[in-house]
Amino acid sequence: HPSTCRCAKCKVPAGMQIRVIPNVGFNRTSEFLSKYWPGYASRLPFCALHCGMRVTEALLLNICLMAIAGGDKKVAALNQALGEAHFTRKLQKKKGAGGNGEYYEKISLLGIEVEQLIRPVPDQDPNMMAIEFILNRVWPTGHAGEVPQSRNYVERTSVLWRRWKAVVCSMNERSYDVLNKDGGRGFANFGKECREFCTLYQVMFHEGHCRSFYLHT
Repeated sequence: HPSTCRCAKCKVPAGMQIRVIPNVGFNRTSEFLSKYWPGYASRLPFCALHCGMRVTEALLLNICLMAIAGGDKKVAALNQALGEAHFTRKLQKKKGAGGNGEYYEKISLLGIEVEQLIRPVPDQDPNMMAIEFILNRVWPTGHAGEVPQSRNYVERTSVLWRRWKAVVCSMNERSYDVLNKDGGRGFANFGKECREFCTLYQVMFHEGHCRSFYLHT
């Protein structure tokens, strides 16, 4: 439809984050890159929306894999918890190529769904992110198994998501005034938040999982 169309399929819902591809002529010299990486002194286009979606998908995938490892009951518990958190996505099986076998399809996210996972569930604890609510519903004991890497799984994963929320909030904020309120250092803290998140990510997951973060930053 033309850009002036206002039908239900063309209108963007309020609050939706959209990706805008920068013009080829985009060129704004970076003081930081000029000092440490002169060959790339012109700032590289960075899509916060794309980074947010892909890294959040990788984090959610690890939770889904843990549920799958727990069997059908845990998968059902995860899907029920997603529904209770007012999340429309489900972990579902899909037929393999040529109808051979089944596999669980990876959950893909929209930008607005990333925000939904790191915000509180409307009718639940306002200090708890939706993903924390989901984790506690699926693994009420806090442990995903008896092996060491499964102990305290809910708390360890929640800490990781809290660090990711800090990255997302800084990454998506466009106003210096908002970031700098109450004496905050604003964008100066962004690199620190990213490093702390990445350190926790590396501690919890193997190399293959860690690549998903570096690929999109």
